Amino acid sequence: MTFEARAVNPRSKNKWRIEIEGLDAALAFKVNIPEVEVVPKTHQAPGLSHPTSYAGDLKYGDIELEKVMPADEADEWAWDWFKQAIDPNTHEHGSPSDYKKDLIIWHLKEDGSNLEGWRVKGAFVLKLGYDDQESEDASAKILEKVTLRPDSYDKI
Repeated sequence: MTFEARAVNPRSKNKWRIEIEGLDAALAFKVNIPEVEVVPKTHQAPGLSHPTSYAGDLKYGDIELEKVMPADEADEWAWDWFKQAIDPNTHEHGSPSDYKKDLIIWHLKEDGSNLEGWRVKGAFVLKLGYDDQESEDASAKILEKVTLRPDSYDKI
């Protein structure tokens, strides 16, 4: 049996592309798009022995991006975005109009073209987790996990 060695582009391992306000910000190996659910409301009319349920508000979970590689021009995008919500040095809170951003998360095909996407509204960085620097490529800047809290999202 013969095997042929091929050069592997590290970006080809990433199956997701993140655009923040129209600009490519990062690639990710894995993205968790959480469930969206209807929070039911109930009403019990006078004289009835049981409540009636109806659709209430929508509830969106946190979006998790894993093994995130920033675009070349956006080296510190996640940290800069995180600091817009609250500065770790001064503990000053930013304005939601500055730190809440709209983005598109694209699931990519093998050839790098878009397969499907989600339009995310009013997201901000909730958590950052940096890698342990055990990457095979020491120059690769990879975030282990970025957790975003969205106001809402919908499938494109």
